[in-house]
Amino acid sequence: MRLLLILFGVVDFVFAAKILVFIPEFGESHQKHLAKIADFLSLYHDVTAIISPMDPEDANVAGIKLAKTIRRKENPSVGKEISEGRDDFKKMMWTNPSADPIGLFHITCMTKQIFSLHCQSLMDDEELTDWIKNEKFDLALAETFDSCHFGMYTLWGIKNHIALSSGYAFSPFYEAFGLTFPTSQTPSVFADFGSNGMGFKERLLNVYYEFVTDQFLGRPKRIEQALFDKKYGKNVINIDKNIGEAAYWITNAEPLLNFGQPVLSKILELGGFNIKPANALNKEWEDILHLRKNTILISFGSVAKAYLLPDKCKKNLKAVFKAMPETTFIFKYEKDDMIEEGVSNVMYINSWLPQVDLLNHPQLDGFVSHGGLNSLVESANFGKALVLIPLFGDQPRNAEAAKALGIGMPLSKFDLDNFDIVKHTFEEVFTKSDKYKLNALRIREVLRNQPINKTDLFLKHVDFAAKYGSQKMLQMIGTDQNFVQKNNLDIYGLLLVVVFSFVYLIFASLKYFCCRKNNVVAKAKKTN
Repeated sequence: MRLLLILFGVVDFVFAAKILVFIPEFGESHQKHLAKIADFLSLYHDVTAIISPMDPEDANVAGIKLAKTIRRKENPSVGKEISEGRDDFKKMMWTNPSADPIGLFHITCMTKQIFSLHCQSLMDDEELTDWIKNEKFDLALAETFDSCHFGMYTLWGIKNHIALSSGYAFSPFYEAFGLTFPTSQTPSVFADFGSNGMGFKERLLNVYYEFVTDQFLGRPKRIEQALFDKKYGKNVINIDKNIGEAAYWITNAEPLLNFGQPVLSKILELGGFNIKPANALNKEWEDILHLRKNTILISFGSVAKAYLLPDKCKKNLKAVFKAMPETTFIFKYEKDDMIEEGVSNVMYINSWLPQVDLLNHPQLDGFVSHGGLNSLVESANFGKALVLIPLFGDQPRNAEAAKALGIGMPLSKFDLDNFDIVKHTFEEVFTKSDKYKLNALRIREVLRNQPINKTDLFLKHVDFAAKYGSQKMLQMIGTDQNFVQKNNLDIYGLLLVVVFSFVYLIFASLKYFCCRKNNVVAKAKKTN
């Protein structure tokens, strides 16, 4: 028996794939998503994660534990560009509307500059290119959030790859897979509507949001393509073609928590497949959770900093906490500025919280969140009601999805200084009504009883991609079509020509026969 187990272990090792996971250090949630994937795959394959420095503040936050890691040399110009815009962005997310053209322009300009500088540094890193080519990886995995590495696959000699997304299947990459995003039916990633359908106003706004989404993700891709064209010549490297030829596009979206949108067989929505198992809380947390009748968790994620909340909002939140003496508030707060003064009996702060472990605890009544996708998916999987205070990006859209499902209520960040609105929202969702709690428990039951095992599905698709690569019949026909062909404008043009020709022939014939008859009559009269 022991010999058999050893034999199976040897066989498993022989068939283990050599996998590359590319992780740009930009956005903590993006990095951690990729790091979890790298560590998970390391249990079954030979995985190397390449860490590519971008944001100095996000350096070494990925937290890889099992996969082998290689860290690229830092590019000071990239770090400087991010540092100059980061602080303004963090303040703006609390004070500017999420759809504010000025704020969105600031974000899109920053990402365009950062991604292009980072891409140029990748192209110039010949040492890394030579090393990757010599390693002969069976498969590569990376996010579509930045597109440069998809172009680098050609230089690195990587044939098989999987595209990933820590969020949704973003619309600027639909075209690479031969799809068209339905702006009249599906809210764009920046949209703050959807729970009440897609009327004229929503569809009109969706056109604007799609333009912004393209500027945020599509424009940097086009600039990076121009960099490749300039250095290697046109038609040598095609980013869109490489993205579209991915064996699969695996997103972190959960279809049951998302608005419907078209996908292909090679696009897998496996939201929550890498949620870490919840652990038992220590005695300190257990004691806090049992202090009062109700307990509410408050966290605004990894990017937004709660200490940057406007002072009037902080003051109002403290007033609300004080007005709810039967509720304990656990608040993720990153700075020791005495915010708990006057409400320390009901508020407990910490710069880090065991979020998954707390959400899993039956004594926790609900979650006040920024509406990040990970927080939404985790809350739903653990059956917790939500109050969502969206700040930027896809968070307003996620809040609308929670509202549509009846598991949460959006709360505008501009109402955080209004005592009555905040108190009413907290009480309605968490303490006075069971509606949201019951809906959250129902969704938890639905998610847990889906007829698939997402973790197993992810692993099997990675195995398949490493062995067999992209499959031709999973590719949409016509990905190389131009605008005229894709929209059948040439066919409609031909039909118009045929119709007009037919109408012209009819009128010409009628005119001919009518004129002929008139000529005959006139001739007859003249003869008589």
